[in-house]
Amino acid sequence: MNIGGETGSSSPSIKVIMKDEFVDDVLALLRLLTARKGWNNEAKLNQKKLWTLLDSKDYIYFAAGYSDYIASAIGDSYLYDVPMYKRGYLSKFRGKRIRVVCVGSGSHRYRDYMAGVVGETPLDKLITKVERK
Repeated sequence: MNIGGETGSSSPSIKVIMKDEFVDDVLALLRLLTARKGWNNEAKLNQKKLWTLLDSKDYIYFAAGYSDYIASAIGDSYLYDVPMYKRGYLSKFRGKRIRVVCVGSGSHRYRDYMAGVVGETPLDKLITKVERK
């Protein structure tokens, strides 16, 4: 599994990915989106609110294939401890615990994502180099 566009290295351990249970105003909106029963006007309004809220919290935007970032439905999210060797879109978050959110769908396998800091990666979970098998 390739998490977060890892290139030129083995995939990171699944231990750096966690269920999103970080309680804040974003989580409440994410739960509304994942509980929706279809794609109606209310869901579209909540999606727009999500974009606005994440933007106000300085989340970055990027588009990528859903197989690289796990979350594939609008409102799906997870927490990720970004390794110190990270490259690509998430490299600016090295050593941080971030939330990655699917905020939109594009053509075929591409999705719109936003990511932002929710805290520091605990020192005992900080990954400083690629672990090869």
